[in-house]
This record gives sequence, structure tokens and C-alpha cells, in this order.
Amino acid sequence: MTDLKPFKTAMAICAVVMCVMSAVSRADSKRGAAIPKQPELGSPSTEPMPKLGSLSGVGTAMGGIPPKKIVQAVQQSRAGIEPSLRGSPLNPKIAKLSRSVVLIVTPDKLGSGTIIGRDGTILTNWHTLQSLQQVGVIFKPRQDGRALKESDAVQAAVSHTDQVADLALIKIASVPADIVPIDIASPPTRLPGAKVQVISHPFGEIWSHTQGTIKQFRPNYVWQSKDGVSHRADVIRVRTPVMTGNFGGPMLNNKGELVAVDTFNPQNEPLISLGVTSAEVQRLIRSPKPPRAAQSQSSVLPKASKAKCEPVRLNTQRTKANDGTGHTLDLNCNGTADAILLVPDNQALPNALSNDANENGITDSIYLDKERDGRFDEVKFDIDEDGKADLIGYDLDENLSPTRVDVPRN
Repeated sequence: MTDLKPFKTAMAICAVVMCVMSAVSRADSKRGAAIPKQPELGSPSTEPMPKLGSLSGVGTAMGGIPPKKIVQAVQQSRAGIEPSLRGSPLNPKIAKLSRSVVLIVTPDKLGSGTIIGRDGTILTNWHTLQSLQQVGVIFKPRQDGRALKESDAVQAAVSHTDQVADLALIKIASVPADIVPIDIASPPTRLPGAKVQVISHPFGEIWSHTQGTIKQFRPNYVWQSKDGVSHRADVIRVRTPVMTGNFGGPMLNNKGELVAVDTFNPQNEPLISLGVTSAEVQRLIRSPKPPRAAQSQSSVLPKASKAKCEPVRLNTQRTKANDGTGHTLDLNCNGTADAILLVPDNQALPNALSNDANENGITDSIYLDKERDGRFDEVKFDIDEDGKADLIGYDLDENLSPTRVDVPRN
């Protein structure tokens, strides 16, 4: 007896999922315009399906990050205009550098990063990235009159890591013109008693500031992170009013120079933060290769997940309006329809791949091939399934990961 579940699921998708039977401009996308429903499919068809590249990234944002996490992080970044104040007031120079500190988003955590080069180089902690090759970076919105500008998230590639010192460099394509890269301080001869300003994202309190006092310099200090990895580096011990959390942010002197990277809180010293010194940062920058390989990464990094299955085409049908062809797909190889590739007869309209990841009959992402060349150009995510785009991604790579995303103000 024929299993009708895939066919019924496909028809459910057709009745309610997103469709792009008209060109969608980028300006309309930013306004979070309502997404029209897809027309129903009708009679079977023998038309061939256009060749598609890798679909392994369907349903995820940049670097495999869940779209919902990007949306939440961007919305939170828009909540404040200036860093929250802890300790002494920020001097104007330090306050101006708050936009030089970025929010780093990965599939399972948030972190801080410091823009240190006009070429897009960003300094952060290794433990924020570990085995990742790409992450999301969100800039602090700037005040423009009484309104904040749109805060975009961009993709960053991991370029250099030092697992032992718990440092890493990532790189973005370009730095906004108004952002000033933070200089790396020369290692000072005397540290104890000096004040430092820390800008980071403690416990989700985006772009917060705290002031601390350097208590001690510890050369070749050894510590173990929460994931069990041992580290060693020259560090400073800083007493702060609160634990900073979400590490990778800069510890700045009064000149606005980075003296250390906020890295770790000892469990038995709640008001102490450890910062990996600028000497270690300079060593990383100068080194053409990871400077130390004391540990085998295979012993500390998560194992790579198994490759996804090849998508299966379940059936092909003409639209009931007879103006296009729909190819019903099973992307996760469980025998249930979870995607439809719609190919309009009108060559001026884009091909559209609608994905129903949770298989509830409602599309949660749609990919547009505007050039109809087998490469998707734009993706729209509807994370709350209300028919409006919550996240729009542009400039998709070969794995369908967008290099830039907008979060519309719905």
C-alpha cells in the first residue's frame, strides 16, 4: 500500500508556506513585509528539477548559527545606546571605543571581541570559537539623532588561534567607517595598582562597562577553563565590582589601549578576572602559525558531525494555476516532505526553495535564486511562523550560509 504521508505533508506545505512569485526588493525585506502563501500544487509533471548545489546549510544562519539566536542578539544590541555604567564614569575616549567592541555569536554561546585592525581583524578568546571556522559578529548600534541605525550581523572567518594562551583572531570583510580600531599597548614595566576599563557583554547585558584595578602580574600562569582545557599565558589579575562573563572583551588603560583580553574568572575568587596580556596578543599577531601546539586538538575539540544525507525528490507537480512547477523534497531523509522547490514559468521571477524544518506544514525559511543559475542569493527566515520575515540573509556562500544578515524592525 502506498504511503500517503509525504504527499499529504507536501500539500499541507503548499497550502500555507512562503512563496516568492514576485520579486522581493531588499528595501521591502528590511521592513519585514508579509510573505505570501504558496499556491497549491496540482497535476503530476515530468519536468526535470534544476540542478542545486549543497543544501547542507538550509535552515541555519551564518556559521550554522540558529536564526533565532541571531535575532535575539541583534534585538538585544538595539536595547541600549551607551554601555551600562559600573564603577567610575567612562571618559569620552573610552566611551567612543564601545563600538570597537563587537558581540560574537556562535551556535551555543555569546562572546566579546575587539576590532584591532582596519583590515577587519578582531581579537577574542579561543574558547569562544574552539573548532568553528565561521562565527557571527554584531556591531553596537550607534546613535543617529534620536534613533539607532540598523544593526547588521556579518560573518567572520577564524584566521588564527592560540589554544594554549586562549586567544584567537577572526576577520570580517570590512569595518564600518566610524569605528576606530583599538591599539595594542606595549607591555608595561609596572602594572599593580593601575586602573583598567573593561567593555564586554556580561551575562547577556550587552555592551556593559566596568572598571577594575590590576592586583598582580602572573607570568606563565596555568589555568583550566570550564570545558576542561588547560591554558598557559602571561596574565594580569584584575579586581572588578562584578564578574564580567562572556569573555574576549578588552581591558583598556586610560589611553584606550588594550592591555589584556578579559578571559577567565577563578571559581574561588568571584571578584577577580584574569586577562591575557598584550604581550601574548602581540606574539599571536606576529606568529604566522599557531605559536604553541602543546595539546592535540582532537582530544579537546568536539567531534565533527556526520555528513547530512543527500536530498530526495519525492514528486513533481504543476501548480494549480499552471504557472510553475513544484518539486517536493525530503531534505533530512526521513521519508517526509519538508521542502518544495518552486520554479515559476516566468523567467523574470526567482526560483524559491521553501523549507519546513520542523515538518509542521509551515515554512520557516525560504531561499531565493534570483538569477536562476542554481545558486541561492537571499534567504528569509520566519522563526515565529507568523508570515513575516524575522531575519534576512544576503550573499550566501556555497553552503547557503549568509555573509550578512538584517533583522527587520517588525
